[in-house]
Amino acid sequence: MLRRMLREGLRARARKRLASRDARELAELKRALPGFEGIETAARAARSELAASWHAYVTTVSSPMMAASLELSALILAIARIFRPRRILDLGSGFTSYVLRGYAREAGSVAVVTADDDSAWLERSRVFLAASGLSTDDMWIWDELSKSSPQPFQLVVHDLGGKLSVRAGTLPRALELTARDGLLVLDDLHSKLYRDAAPGICRRAGRRLLSARTLSLDAYERYAAIALPR
Repeated sequence: MLRRMLREGLRARARKRLASRDARELAELKRALPGFEGIETAARAARSELAASWHAYVTTVSSPMMAASLELSALILAIARIFRPRRILDLGSGFTSYVLRGYAREAGSVAVVTADDDSAWLERSRVFLAASGLSTDDMWIWDELSKSSPQPFQLVVHDLGGKLSVRAGTLPRALELTARDGLLVLDDLHSKLYRDAAPGICRRAGRRLLSARTLSLDAYERYAAIALPR
């Protein structure tokens, strides 16, 4: 009985510390990014809009655990609507491609480039986008895009590779492709390997990495962070 009470007390304190840290990090994001004060409201609205399409996607094309979460997808759409990027890089095709290309159609005059390291999955995403009535232009194999010299992107969503070691290994190049004043959103910071590696990679690229855990935490404890200019 005493041991159980001690364990419950420790868990309660851990939850309290985590909640306090999340609140600090969200406040820091809001201070750092003009227009971010309304991000929670914008993300809730985006989640409501995307919910039906996301559920269809994870039952007919992918699965909830493999696909970008509804929370991440809503955050990405909210960020795009707040910051209005004209060039977007979508690394790791799938539901994020649907979200970003849907935003491009909504906003007009927005270029979206998609890249994946898996040619079969890239083609599967192409079919899904076409069936959804969205553009399938500028869809690349990652190695080809990485070796090219595209203009920088104001918003980069980095969700490339099934293995997080691949994600970490390609993060430096993804940061190089991000405009000086642009934002890069990276998912899966629940992984200790990635969580330990990503801040240093961003720092060496002249960026700081801020957690967006409260805005993107999903049922599998995955969450995102945002790399922004120092």
